[in-house]
Amino acid sequence: MPIYRLGRGDDFFDSASVQDWTNDSLVFGGWGDDTIIARALSPTSSSRLLISGGGGGDTLRLDASNSVALGGGGRDELTSIGGLGNTLLGGSGGDLLISFGGGSGMGRGNTLGGGGGPDTFRLTNAGNLVVTGDAGDDHAVSEGDRFLGPTDAIVDYRRGEPIELRTFGGPDDVPPYTRVEEVALVTDPLSAAGDRFRPVVGDGEYALIRGSFAGEGVFDVASDGPDLLVVYDSFNGDDNAIAQGSLALLGVTDPGSVAIG
Repeated sequence: MPIYRLGRGDDFFDSASVQDWTNDSLVFGGWGDDTIIARALSPTSSSRLLISGGGGGDTLRLDASNSVALGGGGRDELTSIGGLGNTLLGGSGGDLLISFGGGSGMGRGNTLGGGGGPDTFRLTNAGNLVVTGDAGDDHAVSEGDRFLGPTDAIVDYRRGEPIELRTFGGPDDVPPYTRVEEVALVTDPLSAAGDRFRPVVGDGEYALIRGSFAGEGVFDVASDGPDLLVVYDSFNGDDNAIAQGSLALLGVTDPGSVAIG
């Protein structure tokens, strides 16, 4: 596997200009405020990239799936764009972790860990989110329902850390989001057997649902579960009745600790 080690200054590295780049390449930034862009070769599902910023305030970007970005020390910005199954770990310092994922698959989303310091998470992963069955037969999300879809997960969320819900390429400044207490279920038009449902929240709305995140895009609704699921429709001026975003907050059970904006 090719390994690239940058110098002690403020370096810029873009894999698009590297001739011997492969889908299992490693890049280490060293000291300095580095910018590292790692792009998987097609198909992205076969990628196993690793990029590490090291010391300094680094900007790291993965255009890939199943890859890892490590921020290290300093205030870093880590981005996963267009892929699934990536891991972003900010390290020490107050970091910005950005996940633009989602899609039509049923596998796992991206995993984010801010590390030490007050971190900010910016997400949009509207995708093929469905609920199997309707345990309460009530056309609403309730105990016993199971979510399936490309759900992102924050592994170390701390009270009050900002979670910014955005659309890809959309505005940074959006109106305040509205929390809803109930989430309706409508029959999935793509379900031939009629046993799958789509959760529906309106444009700029979100819900916090308690349960258990089983990984690989599976979340089971339970009133005594150890985790929270955020189901949302990123504000863009239009309700999306099919693709909804989903984010699991691991080890978080208090809705009052979650800062959505």
